[in-house]
Amino acid sequence: MTATDPVNYSEIARRVGLTRQRVKRIMETNPDAPGRLGSIGRQPIYEWTEVEAFFEARDTSRGPKGWKHGVHKPGEARPG
Repeated sequence: MTATDPVNYSEIARRVGLTRQRVKRIMETNPDAPGRLGSIGRQPIYEWTEVEAFFEARDTSRGPKGWKHGVHKPGEARPG
């Protein structure tokens, strides 16, 4: 794939309104994050359209997320 709009952590951070460190952590730890296109030096490079779609779809609500926290109905106590 040829990148039409390649971006690094700093550029992603500027476009999505987060710090570079937060973007790096999200991109390195979230299994749904888009894959790298490659790197320039030590900077990973991503395709902006994929990154943009990922950040638009990302759940930004506060609180625990994911399978470890179980599913509960409103009004029920959370599992231990």
